[in-house]
Amino acid sequence: MGENVSFHCEDPEILEKHQNETFHEDRRPAEAETTATDFALYLIEKYNLRGKLCHYSTGEGLNKIKFAKQKGVKVTCEVTPTHLFFDRSMLTPENRHWFQMNPPLRSKEDRERMLEGVKQGWIDYLATDHAPHSIEEKRKGTSGISQLDTYSLFVTWLVLKAGVELKTVARICAKNPGDFVNEYLPEKFGKGFGRIEPGYSANFTVLNLKKPKKFLKEEIKSKSGWSPFENFEFPGSIEAVFFLGKQMK
Repeated sequence: MGENVSFHCEDPEILEKHQNETFHEDRRPAEAETTATDFALYLIEKYNLRGKLCHYSTGEGLNKIKFAKQKGVKVTCEVTPTHLFFDRSMLTPENRHWFQMNPPLRSKEDRERMLEGVKQGWIDYLATDHAPHSIEEKRKGTSGISQLDTYSLFVTWLVLKAGVELKTVARICAKNPGDFVNEYLPEKFGKGFGRIEPGYSANFTVLNLKKPKKFLKEEIKSKSGWSPFENFEFPGSIEAVFFLGKQMK
């Protein structure tokens, strides 16, 4: 009762029903997420859980989450940069295997509704769902996508191109994630992460919103060796990173 529980919302019976579809996106349809969401919300409410729905992707399901929140159900949800930036209409025979992930890319309408959910305050976390599979693994059809290397750069796109307010970025990238983990952190982190206040760890990223940055393959630090944003020019750049009060090189 009252515990933190995270949910990956895909209904196994619906996945089994569609397992012979040609494309990955059809094998894991939006219905699988929305149906599983109904069950997750039922469990969260019944057992008074603090439920978090991971890497959410469907507009219809987001409406269910909104309704639950308005009822007082203790539910939060994540969205990934990938599901805010890419959608199924962008897939080609050449790039499809690179963009295979669970949940898969959805429709343009779903992507736009998730972005509106961020702006309106219904999304609680911008989470990478970082799955650094190698180039060889991706060519074999492994699901998962590398996103950690470009997280902060993507935030500049959210602000300057997608119109997300800075206070929203602070909430979904810092405050809420900090509140989620702070009670479990060792004493050396003080009150924890996510706030620029006395007693909290001085961990933060300084962004330059006036200096565009093209992300190059040789800058990838992840062992995956690739990124969906290779050669993409972000509208802003990273000026500095601080960890425990010290500027990182």
